[in-house]
Amino acid sequence: MTQAMADLYDISSIQEAKPYLEKVDQNSLVLFDVDYVLTQPSEPSFQMKNIRLYKEIWKDITGNLSTLENNISSTLIAISSPSILIENKMISVINTLNERKIKVLALTGILTGKLGKIQSIEKWRYNTLKKLGFVFSSSFDKISDATFSSLPSCRGNYPVFYKGVLFSNGDANKVEKGRILRAFLALLKEKYNWSPTFILFIDDRENNLKDIEAVCASFTPPIQFTGLLYKGARDYPSIPVDEKDFKSKWEIIIAKTKAMAIQKHQEGQKK
Repeated sequence: MTQAMADLYDISSIQEAKPYLEKVDQNSLVLFDVDYVLTQPSEPSFQMKNIRLYKEIWKDITGNLSTLENNISSTLIAISSPSILIENKMISVINTLNERKIKVLALTGILTGKLGKIQSIEKWRYNTLKKLGFVFSSSFDKISDATFSSLPSCRGNYPVFYKGVLFSNGDANKVEKGRILRAFLALLKEKYNWSPTFILFIDDRENNLKDIEAVCASFTPPIQFTGLLYKGARDYPSIPVDEKDFKSKWEIIIAKTKAMAIQKHQEGQKK
């Protein structure tokens, strides 16, 4: 375990998060990213180990995507094959936090609304996590599902809170997770008179951790923050794929992405 910056640390497994998780109390909020932290696609071409192996090919295919296309492609990858666990221990860690009455949320950058054959990404994500054994709904079970229509939309949909999962509705702009968390904390303060004094966030992207760190620092008094940069997906024993198959799988996703983006643009012009 190495320190990357003040209050932000690298971890390669959830076991390395144990010292930080032991320090949280009932005034804390623990946030878990979903993709490449809790779960990943079962298709090996979309797993981090193979993406890193064919990094240059991946860059060539995805390097020129727009913000909208990046958001669509990330969601398409997540739903393209059944989700699988990265670490089985993640389930028991979250169960233990629930038993300790620690407030826990999933914070995901995935889109909301309908995409392809899935009528509601929110319901799909919740049901997928539940099927795998993750329970996030108990911490804020008295809070109704909420749509944050004051925040910017993407594809005509907004960030939402759904059964213990916060959806930023895309994170290609690198700032959406902080924005939805700020809105959710304002909701908690207004309706339930509760604010965390400490936030622990586990994510696989450093920019997301810095974003949440900045949000915590902006409060008066500041919310204490620790970010854990999770690298466990990189070490997952993915099935090797050859270069041709890897490229083909990604080209199919990007072709679908561009078609969906064009369709959304055309629909916007008709309005």
